[in-house]
Amino acid sequence: MGDVPLLTCISTSSNAPNVSELVQGVASGSKIAFELDGQLTDYIDFDNTNVTQANLYTTINNLFGIQCPPSINNPIVTTSIVYLQDFESNCVYDETPVTTNAFCGQCSSNGNTLVSSNSRVGNYLCFAYRILNNYVISISLGIQINGITTTTLWPSISFSPQADQVWHYTCIDIYGTLLSQSSIASTDSSLVITNAWLNNDIKNGIYIDVVSIRGALPNGYEVTTTYPIDQSINSSCVFPFYYNGNSYTACTLDNNNIPICADNNNVTYQCKSSSIEGVRRLYPKHQLVYNTLAVTYTPGSTQFTTSFRYSDCGHPTLFIPSPSSVNMLFFKIY
Repeated sequence: MGDVPLLTCISTSSNAPNVSELVQGVASGSKIAFELDGQLTDYIDFDNTNVTQANLYTTINNLFGIQCPPSINNPIVTTSIVYLQDFESNCVYDETPVTTNAFCGQCSSNGNTLVSSNSRVGNYLCFAYRILNNYVISISLGIQINGITTTTLWPSISFSPQADQVWHYTCIDIYGTLLSQSSIASTDSSLVITNAWLNNDIKNGIYIDVVSIRGALPNGYEVTTTYPIDQSINSSCVFPFYYNGNSYTACTLDNNNIPICADNNNVTYQCKSSSIEGVRRLYPKHQLVYNTLAVTYTPGSTQFTTSFRYSDCGHPTLFIPSPSSVNMLFFKIY
């Protein structure tokens, strides 16, 4: 994942785990990140890049959203992403729990439109969805083949989502699916997915997020039928179950970001969970009250000031620099 802190290993075993590092992380060098209430910002290079107030605002603001691996929603790092819509532009969120509102970031879209006006080649359509009914059965598409932009075809493919009111992430090989149903020919060398939407006549009860068209599957992507998020290592779990006063129809993350479920006596057990749908998300400990974040910073200075308010009126901890040995900046929080 690039610049990250030292690995923290969480284990439920009675024996100390033995971890072998196969791929070493990238040293931060002149870069610095900030941690706030357990959430870490991206690394920032104040020495060698022109950091602006807007850049810093975006970086701090991301602390209050769900963070996902770069392979899902970072086209700068993941060059296979040719189209991305994460619905964070003009994002106006309320005090609904961020885990309900968004798959990545702070906002999602309530509607059925997946792709609009794409013009780049890509075979895979990936997106997160949260569906509240059983009516969605297909994905309608607008496609252009072999670089011919004057003709758009409008096929559809079957789609059987999990309509359990829980967020799911899926990737569909559109090229392979259309080829298998003879909507395109084996001689068709390239595919542009110009438009895509779920069941044209159904819009209510559909939430979508982090839609991407790409040339390769995300790193760590696992088909949920192979790695379901509603199975536990212990067969005692029941669904729905209650945890911290809330009801869950699938495994959820505990305070240590371990996927868990519970039995009838509210005893928790670790879940079998895929890396994408389970532990791949870092949840913010507190949710930001909309429009309360302010960041003041003058490029080239050694101080930035930020103020904000949590929706639960909690008091934030101090910013912690990473690496912790770095003493580059002075900062204030209010």
